[in-house]
Amino acid sequence: MPSAEHAGSDDVGPHQEGPAPATIVHALQAHARSRPDAVAIHFVCGEDEGEVLTYGCLDRRARALGERLRLAVEPDALALLPMRSDAPSVIALVACLYAGVACAPVPLPGRNGSVLHLRAIAAASGAAVAVVPPDASHLAQALPGMRIMIEDPTTEPSWSPEAPSGSNLAIVQYTSGSAAEPKGVLLSHANIAANLAMLRNAFAVGPDDVYASWLPLFHDMGLAMLLMPLHFGVRGHLMPPLTFLRRPALWLKQVARSGATITGAPNFAYAMCSDRVGDDELENLDLGRLRLAFCGAEPVRLATMRRFAQRFAATGFRAEALYPCYGMAEAVTFVSGGHLRGSGRANPGDEIAPVSCGRPALGTHVAIVDPATGALCADGVQGEIWVAGPQVGAGYREMAEATRTCFGARLPAFPGLAFLRTGDLGFLARGDLTITGRLKDIIIYRGANIHAADIEAAVATCHEGFGEVGAAFAWTVEDVEQIVLVHEAARGLNGPTDSRMRRAALDAVAFHHGVRLHDLVLVRPGGIPKTTSGKVRRDACRALYVQDALRSIPLV
Repeated sequence: MPSAEHAGSDDVGPHQEGPAPATIVHALQAHARSRPDAVAIHFVCGEDEGEVLTYGCLDRRARALGERLRLAVEPDALALLPMRSDAPSVIALVACLYAGVACAPVPLPGRNGSVLHLRAIAAASGAAVAVVPPDASHLAQALPGMRIMIEDPTTEPSWSPEAPSGSNLAIVQYTSGSAAEPKGVLLSHANIAANLAMLRNAFAVGPDDVYASWLPLFHDMGLAMLLMPLHFGVRGHLMPPLTFLRRPALWLKQVARSGATITGAPNFAYAMCSDRVGDDELENLDLGRLRLAFCGAEPVRLATMRRFAQRFAATGFRAEALYPCYGMAEAVTFVSGGHLRGSGRANPGDEIAPVSCGRPALGTHVAIVDPATGALCADGVQGEIWVAGPQVGAGYREMAEATRTCFGARLPAFPGLAFLRTGDLGFLARGDLTITGRLKDIIIYRGANIHAADIEAAVATCHEGFGEVGAAFAWTVEDVEQIVLVHEAARGLNGPTDSRMRRAALDAVAFHHGVRLHDLVLVRPGGIPKTTSGKVRRDACRALYVQDALRSIPLV
């Protein structure tokens, strides 16, 4: 029997009384009218209280900025939103939604940070304006020729927005892809509303739920952790990502202090908490209210889930709260999910087995397709994951060929449905979706997709001692996915290596991509396996690395 589709968890149903708001603009305006003094988002800075944004304040400031945006740009223009976890960034996002100006959330570089990715997105998107926080006016130098807008919080609005049509473009979500060719997914108001409704159903969200997140707002999962509480009208708490990375315990302390019932992060975050939260920080930590802790954006590892559950059992955390899920920016964020199964006694070999990511969301169709033949795979057989549903975007901005390749695929078994070809591998078994790998050479590092070729290119040009050929790949260290780079030396490098080569490579990767290499191996020219057509065989190189069979040159 061919394996394909369907839709929705059997153990939860809709948890919303009455019809869902047509768009998030409808929802925000309703919240602002009915309870303007209610907390929308609480911005947390470490252990400080931070700033509180009410629905009334958010609505007033977004209307004022939205009015300026309407007058400043054409109706079909795109606004670039360099974002961080603060009130001005959230207000800028809502102002764009109010004004009917499509926006592209992107990372906000620090004063000394790399602007390479920002410039690439700006060039690819054709954005007319960038709306930046008050202290980020320096970005005008990084974005020459682009209009820079900054909110004035003292301005009183004289305009009320018209609620958008569901078909209107709302967000262009840039995937964390190649800096050379960033892909912007076209998401309508209807796409976003559909996925939020799916999340509400899948997470069984009720009026007493509380959200807590440190995920970056420019990432699809982090953006969803902002939009969910805003749309549902429940409290949300946001912490800067760097706060978590510096001290993981602060995420859990915020969950406890806020009484959060829903939180989530990639697999690496759960591993970091298990490893770096000390016994002294467990004292007085109460995670008993947390009923759903989702794990997505990178491969979910059963060993990590079990370690986290055991480590924090004394805080009241329940293993059944763990919720592996699967999604992507092309489908707003969420495709499937379900509470962790098999979290009890371990069986031999199951620690390395792939983890089920639950059932497809209500209204979502998932098909497993043989990527070579286009035929549906039988139940339990691995193939490429194809997704159809109202949350799937219209394609990539200004990328007709990539849109044709990935969007609108058809299957005779499902007439009338247009599928997204995800490029991910997995299988369906009794309705549950399990992810097993990726078709393309993309490394998922701390939730971000990084093209191996971009890592290799950054090192190839950083020092004359490196040749043109490299092979970057993921390598798991203590349940955390890291990045290893094997690179060929330049021809003619016969003597000792320059002491500056290693530092140049590490600096280049950190500067251009914001990641740290776990290991750098230098090999002689021709030392990296290639196909007969000269393409790098990264999997074969990884196998040699695992076997310690690479003929390496010592790097000083």
